[in-house]
Amino acid sequence: MVAVNVESEKTHLCALTESIPEDRRDVKVHNTHHLSYSESLATALDKVQLPCSRADFAFLAAFLRLCGNMCALAQGQLVHIHIIKCEVDQTTFLQNVLLQMYGKCGAVNDAYAVFAKMQQHDQHSWNFMASAYTNSGEWDLALEIFYRSRTQGFTVNEYVLTSIISACAGKEDLRQGKNAYACLVDSDYEASEAVGNALVNLYGRCHCLDDMWTVFNKIVEKSVISWSSVIMAYTRHNLGREAISLWRHMQQEAILPNKATIIGLIDACANEAALHRGKQAHCCILRSLFENDGMVLTTFINMYGKCGDMENALKAFERLQEHSVVSWTALMAGYSQHGHTKEAFEIFDKMQQNGITPNEVTFVCILDAYNSQGLLDKAKQMHACIKHSGFEVNVVVETALVKMYGKCGSPSDA
Repeated sequence: MVAVNVESEKTHLCALTESIPEDRRDVKVHNTHHLSYSESLATALDKVQLPCSRADFAFLAAFLRLCGNMCALAQGQLVHIHIIKCEVDQTTFLQNVLLQMYGKCGAVNDAYAVFAKMQQHDQHSWNFMASAYTNSGEWDLALEIFYRSRTQGFTVNEYVLTSIISACAGKEDLRQGKNAYACLVDSDYEASEAVGNALVNLYGRCHCLDDMWTVFNKIVEKSVISWSSVIMAYTRHNLGREAISLWRHMQQEAILPNKATIIGLIDACANEAALHRGKQAHCCILRSLFENDGMVLTTFINMYGKCGDMENALKAFERLQEHSVVSWTALMAGYSQHGHTKEAFEIFDKMQQNGITPNEVTFVCILDAYNSQGLLDKAKQMHACIKHSGFEVNVVVETALVKMYGKCGSPSDA
């Protein structure tokens, strides 16, 4: 859907360029057509000479929308500077477009700066600001904007409600989420698919799986987001069988998975040690856009590792273009969990040789490997490494150290 919207914006921008009279076009304005074909958005946008006439108001708005859709923050900021320099009238409409652009680019401080300077806010202003905070994980600020809009007399619509329920889901705040939804019900609105998906996510994160399932079944046109939200919720609550069963049902409905669906399914297979189903999922994504996605491949490393298929875990690891501490640790954990401690130690050494700093999960994993071997001298060396890294005060790592020394027959060293 995003791709379609972006292409629509590009087409719109090209049409706007054609509509500018020849005598008012800068030579570089013709290069707007590069927006439809260029492989580099930044290069294409830089080729456009922005007009400085009030008559080109629609052009600037379309340009800003394109920057927002493509998360081209630097170019969007240049347009904003251009608007200020040319003293283009900053109407509520244009300020809303700026606000939306900054929000989509994750620049919430810039978004709020625009919002705070607005002489007049309309419903869109509040919606865009709440959405910007929600998408950036600033859930408390999103709720603050929501309640401020209510005190200003603005009614709740589906757009802002979706953002606010999503913010409550991020906070795992069921009470506020229900209160926000009650505002919509009081306003005689019907729950859209977007609101339904937000509620499914809220109930799933707040451990209300029965309510989640009830809302899911009420959604008439279930999108991939609807299915993915339920699969992810089941996986988070270690209900792998239910997640896998829903995946089968989703396939029967011919719903194509997205990234969240695949990650949720793979994690479910890992939790259930369902290697066969995990391999089926792997075959599925080999025909998708996520074949080389780092997060998906790391999830496969974890799944294959938990299922004891270290050959495929290593293959997934080698497909990664960049190896993070999470991917190294997932591979190490797989070897350690199934008694391949030598390989686990080798992976830990290679990780450090590649300049990757271990995290608490890495240390817990390698300490578990020492547990099974009873290597006291090596264990003490690792303890020194943990001290140097500053993780000794970490409760999880400290517990693993006590357990390790106990298994190595030297509890006094703990």
